[in-house]
Amino acid sequence: MELSPPSKQLPSEVRHDPPKVAVRSVKAEQCFCAIHCASVAVFKIQISVTDVQRLTRYRVGHLKRVAISRMLAEAAHPWPQLRSWWIFLPEDVQILIANAVNRISLKILVFGPQVHTPSPHERTAKLQAKRIDIRARLEADGHFVRYAEDLVDPMVGDPAGNAFFQEILIMGEYDLIVTIVDSPGSIVEATTISLNPRLAQKASLFLDSEYIEGLVGATCRNAEDIGAHFQTYQYPQDLDECHLLGHVVTRVRKIQKIKYLM
Repeated sequence: MELSPPSKQLPSEVRHDPPKVAVRSVKAEQCFCAIHCASVAVFKIQISVTDVQRLTRYRVGHLKRVAISRMLAEAAHPWPQLRSWWIFLPEDVQILIANAVNRISLKILVFGPQVHTPSPHERTAKLQAKRIDIRARLEADGHFVRYAEDLVDPMVGDPAGNAFFQEILIMGEYDLIVTIVDSPGSIVEATTISLNPRLAQKASLFLDSEYIEGLVGATCRNAEDIGAHFQTYQYPQDLDECHLLGHVVTRVRKIQKIKYLM
């Protein structure tokens, strides 16, 4: 008789217990950020105070890195640990400056060698050209720019019609007086400024550094003592490389800033 091998009874339910793995509970920090567009230039962003100390920059849309400004008052939000922040974007600050400062138009006089008759002398011709460049650049920036010799009225009788006296009156009506101190007329104008604090405080005098030790240099320094801006330049480098023009533009921007703050 053949004996059959004992049959294996399979349990009706086989349970495979998963290996015991130590599970570590990690409590994630909660951080809520809500960005609301307050204007073209300003965004309001709410963040967790616990993250503030280590967070100095954010990514907002297409902007790469944005500096966070000072913290304002508590935000009205269910989470008490949230505060309100204001972020000024770099390009928006440029817009603010353009709207607040650069749009201020100044009335500017530009003194220097006369420009109506080109000079045969190279030095004078360069200074004439630079005076023309200065006026053109400032007008392109939106300022009202004039040569004083174009404003003097020869039809006015003496003594009030004296050309020198008229220039004194004209200078008093302008925001900025730019003077390239070189020609006889510009030296007289610089001397007038150096004796009048009211005019000196809105004047910018530019003198060739070769003349700084002479009487004209002393005149310009006296104007500086009573409030004028005085700066020397190197001839011909500063004319050829437009440094003199850059000095004038920088001075104009400072006057715009002063006008804005007044």
